[in-house]
Amino acid sequence: MAEMQKLKNRSTFFERGLADKIEMCYSKKRITKGGIALRQRSSRCVVSFYTTAGAMAAERLCRREGLEGRLISVPRSVTSDCGLAWSAPPELRETLERCFQEAGIEAAGFHMLSL
Repeated sequence: MAEMQKLKNRSTFFERGLADKIEMCYSKKRITKGGIALRQRSSRCVVSFYTTAGAMAAERLCRREGLEGRLISVPRSVTSDCGLAWSAPPELRETLERCFQEAGIEAAGFHMLSL
């Protein structure tokens, strides 16, 4: 029964011309009654690093301190040597700067982006 429903949904998406996005929709569970639900963009503080070791040290530090955020791929609008960045809420910028400086973690830059 579930397979029949998937096939019915898939044919609806093909008719709408969204066949290329269907696999992403099923894997992310972002299908709504009216079509594809889009994630809302929000302002984020993105910290880039010179080295992968620096990015991983920052992740360990933030986890230990209980600071919100996660490692992400560096957005195209930011240049970085290692390809990893820490994404956190914008209100944590000063806290991150202080914690990284105290721990001796060298950040390439702090960027305010809409992701």
